Amino acid sequence: MPSGFDLSSLDFDQAKLLDATWTIEDEGFVKARNSACASLIGLKEKRYHQIHLTALRRELLAIGLIPDAGIEEAYAAYLTKAANSCSASNPRPTTSSNSALQPT
Repeated sequence: MPSGFDLSSLDFDQAKLLDATWTIEDEGFVKARNSACASLIGLKEKRYHQIHLTALRRELLAIGLIPDAGIEEAYAAYLTKAANSCSASNPRPTTSSNSALQPT
């Protein structure tokens, strides 16, 4: 950061997300963890994945982002198999104050 930079001087109400890239690299840990957790709490893996996706939606909404179907499909695939995922987005304004993630 530049010398003399003051974070408190930024106007976060006017801040806009211009683009974002989300990269996930996994060699099977998430699938193994989800399988173990589902088993521990007595759920089928498919149901556990649904709960996980709901949690992801809530986390993104909490920061003002609405994932589109492509993002959700890519993340669902990531949950069920060892895979790497990279999503890039160029948010666009919606009728509300939220921005939508749109894969490029």
